[in-house]
Amino acid sequence: MLPHYRSVRVLDDQAHRRVVEMAASRDGLPVRWRAVQELRPHEGRITFRHIGGITRGMEVQWTIASHGPGVLVRIWHGFRPGWPLSTPT
Repeated sequence: MLPHYRSVRVLDDQAHRRVVEMAASRDGLPVRWRAVQELRPHEGRITFRHIGGITRGMEVQWTIASHGPGVLVRIWHGFRPGWPLSTPT
């Protein structure tokens, strides 16, 4: 479903909370980060809080709901980096 992801490794697994290490390719560049994943099936949500890597501090939320004959998945990202963003001139 997310073809840019390369791997997900579970580092700690405690019922509805996991610490995971993820790797992906973004615009051809390899990236890696650690996140706390919280499973909230009764709310139809999975949340991630990035705790390591260049995206440390990012908050991610997946919401999953029945939608007609299928499923609607929404993915939200919130990120305010602690480092300056550069823009091309």
